[in-house]
Amino acid sequence: MNFLFGLFRFLTWGNIIVLGLFSVIMLMAAIVLPFAPVLVMLIMFGTVIMHNVLCLRLQKNLLRPAQPMQPGFSTQMIMISVLAFIYGVWVLGTALKMQTVPDEEWIRGFSEQKIPGATGASTQQLIAVMKVWMILLGIHGAAIAANCVLSSFYLNHWKKEHAAAENNDKFLDI
Repeated sequence: MNFLFGLFRFLTWGNIIVLGLFSVIMLMAAIVLPFAPVLVMLIMFGTVIMHNVLCLRLQKNLLRPAQPMQPGFSTQMIMISVLAFIYGVWVLGTALKMQTVPDEEWIRGFSEQKIPGATGASTQQLIAVMKVWMILLGIHGAAIAANCVLSSFYLNHWKKEHAAAENNDKFLDI
């Protein structure tokens, strides 16, 4: 197994675990938040989780090529990959944009919501936590986008192998 395939497997499982945790957090947030934004986020998470499940199928077939894939797998994989890639780039862009927010904006937002008094933390501590959270969110978005690119690369590899196997079967049929 080469490095890229190992990275592909690592990112797939890592994304499934992280998105599973995010989904649980969003379901818990649905208790106190309006349900519409929570539902949109769960649909976005579901798209990315579905992409990772398809990645697992692709990885399994690349490791054991004898197992047949369902018809239309490549089309389904491409469509879900595009949606997951859009989500990943959106999350990465949002995290990068939030890193450029000046501290005064964070302080104003915290004071409007009365967060420092409720948590017992200083505003500087809250700003530091938010900046670390945005870095982690950026890594999450980059991991999803990278996994989509790797899945596209390995899907093309699978299609070439699959086409070569079909051509060989037709040649040997008498």
